[in-house]
Amino acid sequence: MREIKFRAWDTETRVILPTPSGTCTLDWDHQLGHDMRYPGLRDRYILMQYTGLHDKNGKEIYEGDVLKSPKTFDIGPVVYDVELDGGPGFIWNHPMMYVAQMDECEVVGNIYENPEMMK
Repeated sequence: MREIKFRAWDTETRVILPTPSGTCTLDWDHQLGHDMRYPGLRDRYILMQYTGLHDKNGKEIYEGDVLKSPKTFDIGPVVYDVELDGGPGFIWNHPMMYVAQMDECEVVGNIYENPEMMK
């Protein structure tokens, strides 16, 4: 069973905020200000879910991370896909390589801090 945790991209300060340890998503949602009384704050943060996997260096892989293949040196983002054969899950989405062994790849950035990598 994989650990369920998130991190968030703060669109205002442009930094990634890790999940505070020992909190569930709903608690963290509240801490970030995602309260119905303040609907404008919900748009400020973009949550990225942990895949439960690590790259070749042991770094946790999150949705939105950019991975580099050790074989082809191609890069692409990690995305959540609800139409995988085995049901919903995370894939490494790249035009040339739809699915790869994520534990053989390396996290080289993410789509929010390094948008230029996707050009």
